[in-house]
Amino acid sequence: MQIIKLTNIHFSYAKNKDILNDISFTVKKGEVIGIVGHTGCGKSTLLQLIAQVYKSSSGSLITNGRVGIVFQFPEKQLFAHTVYDELAFGLINLGIDKQTTTRKIKDTLELFNFDFNAIKDESPFAFSGGQKRKLAIASIICCEPEILLLDEPTSGLDYDGIKQLLKLLKLLQHKTTILIVSHNNDFLAETCTRILALEDGKIISDLPTNEHFYNVAFLKQHNLNTCSVSEICLKLSQLKKISLSKTVCYNELLNELVKNFYKEK
Repeated sequence: MQIIKLTNIHFSYAKNKDILNDISFTVKKGEVIGIVGHTGCGKSTLLQLIAQVYKSSSGSLITNGRVGIVFQFPEKQLFAHTVYDELAFGLINLGIDKQTTTRKIKDTLELFNFDFNAIKDESPFAFSGGQKRKLAIASIICCEPEILLLDEPTSGLDYDGIKQLLKLLKLLQHKTTILIVSHNNDFLAETCTRILALEDGKIISDLPTNEHFYNVAFLKQHNLNTCSVSEICLKLSQLKKISLSKTVCYNELLNELVKNFYKEK
């Protein structure tokens, strides 16, 4: 089932230059899509257009479901006096009763290892940059959108924070369609089923995640980076006669290395 469809989308802030140029693609329900490209290529604008923060200059956009977006700078997204009010805002606007609202807030905060009772009355602006990002993501996830848009979600997060986010997104995958803009290729490799590459406002590639990160000639041509696992696999294949599949996930790589080790013995 298609949940997002863009057809011949053009968008510009000024009339003389398109930021997005003839963008067309569809997204199936449950897909997790990474969007990559150099700074200024239109990635964030694309997310904001899907969220209907902006309206396209031409073309059509269809979304079949409620959309939630976490912007690149979460401190600009937070506004309430307390953490509770921040997360409750969307739920109240959806007509959720107070008891259910409190339960949803508590459950969501616990996903990020926040103590509900300890922080519910605190100002969201009192937290660190990484914690603000977690709260911004939590405020959107609380409302259970069918489509979740994340702009540089790992920025400002430490290793444990990124692990928590990975775990959370895997929990959401069965009921949420997710689009992620990020320069963190290892995070995209572990999370996404598909990668869109943008350049100068155009889609230049749309491939399954493993095919994208092993498309070495293409990545080199467009000065894009691969992920750590594919880089390791390619180097091992060159240095030693070892049979590895095109994996992009650390656990899969570890399993393959163990299998190869026992084959040699």
